[in-house]
Amino acid sequence: MQIKDKTISKRRLGFGCTSCATALLEYQLDDFASDLKPYMSEKEICLAYEMGLSAIDKISDFIEKYGNKCEFNLRPTFLFSNSIFLKQKLKDEYNFRIKNGFICDYFDEINNPFPFAHSKLIHDATTPYHYFRLLPDSRIIFGGEDTLYKGDGIKEKLSEKKYKKLEKDLKNLFQDRQDIKIDYKFCGCFGATNNNMGLIGESKFDDDILLFISCGANGNFC
Repeated sequence: MQIKDKTISKRRLGFGCTSCATALLEYQLDDFASDLKPYMSEKEICLAYEMGLSAIDKISDFIEKYGNKCEFNLRPTFLFSNSIFLKQKLKDEYNFRIKNGFICDYFDEINNPFPFAHSKLIHDATTPYHYFRLLPDSRIIFGGEDTLYKGDGIKEKLSEKKYKKLEKDLKNLFQDRQDIKIDYKFCGCFGATNNNMGLIGESKFDDDILLFISCGANGNFC
């Protein structure tokens, strides 16, 4: 069966969440496998990881066929924590991936052979977590500090508080670069489910609309 689809938005297409997304494409979800087990079986978690890997491969194949106009690059991911309390949680995630056939390495402060800044996609294991990626022009996209909100959305006062916290954390990571200048800062609201898997189904307002929603900051709807 062939389905004709349309992307619908009240605003100009591509100028909402799409324009401010950090474009970090990773196969895992925002939570560790140990956090997902109350909501999903081990088999379901592995399936989610495998679907993420498959999606990245499909994007890579598409760009190879039609041309790279979005600066797409395959890069390794470096997941780290500065907290001794999360050391075992990282090790548990490593063991889960190795057990289920996912390729990864585990390093500690003794056997880490890679300079920190050489990893291209980097995020930490704290809550709320932070993430960043290095751009071709030597700039950094740095984000995180997710927070719950009520009402119409995030207020400006809270946004400014989070911006200052992000700037402080960024400079703590690069302590030899305290002259870092912020070019842009922005935030947005997004929905998420307990297991970070999006909701797919028909709209209750129109049977001709299929929704893909509540999948964190990684997508909205189609």
